[in-house]
This record gives sequence, C-alpha cells and structure tokens, in this order.
Amino acid sequence: MRSSAALVGKQSWHLIAWIAIAVVAIVLAVWLTIIPFMRWRTTHFIVTTDRVMAREGVLNRTGLDIPLSRINSVKFVHGLIDRIWGAGTLIIESASDEPLEFDDIPQVEYVHSLLYREVNDNDEEFRHHQDGR
Repeated sequence: MRSSAALVGKQSWHLIAWIAIAVVAIVLAVWLTIIPFMRWRTTHFIVTTDRVMAREGVLNRTGLDIPLSRINSVKFVHGLIDRIWGAGTLIIESASDEPLEFDDIPQVEYVHSLLYREVNDNDEEFRHHQDGR
C-alpha cells in the first residue's frame, strides 16, 4: 500500500498539497499544545485564610473570589491520567446555585484538605466569636 504523501508527490499540484498538510499540522500543534500550555500558565488558583480566588485567561481575564464563610462543601476528583500528572478537579459547593469545578489543580488532595481545614477553622472561629459577645 502506498501512503497518501507518496501519491501527492507525483501529482502536478503536490506543492499546494504539501503546504496544506504543513498548515494543518501547524494548526493542530498550536491548538493541542501551545494554547493549553498558555491557558495553564495564566490560570491561578489561590487559597487564603479569607477566601478562594481563581484567575484565568490569556487575552480576556476572568476572576472569581469565594469567601470561605460561603463554602458549604469541598470535594476532589481525579482519574488515572490526573493522578499520573499529579492534578485533579476541585469541586466547591457554596451558597451559589451550582457547584464550581476547577480543573487541573496541582496536588488536588492537598488543596482539598487545606481548604477543608480553612473552612472549618473559620467556621469554628466565627462560632467562638459569636459566643463571646
């Protein structure tokens, strides 16, 4: 069996076909590697003692702040590929209607436990402050 590249080489329009193949290969390489890498490099997920902040975007930036006091529950999910890369999805249920999912969080189990601890510590601190009045 002959490959399609060998068949293209014998045609009179072979230069145009090679250029088209090269353009498709470059577009695929950019779409599958460079764009996800840039998106990953410009995404920040930050946990502080007061809130969770998420920032993402290359050209158009978006941001989300969630006060710890509004978080109801936190869970994580990571499949086999995520475990190989050491990442996962963090799901935060807050006072909003839908749970918020943050994909590709590095060390998701650690972030989950840290966030869970912060939410519970703030909740206990709030109750202690209310009892002290």
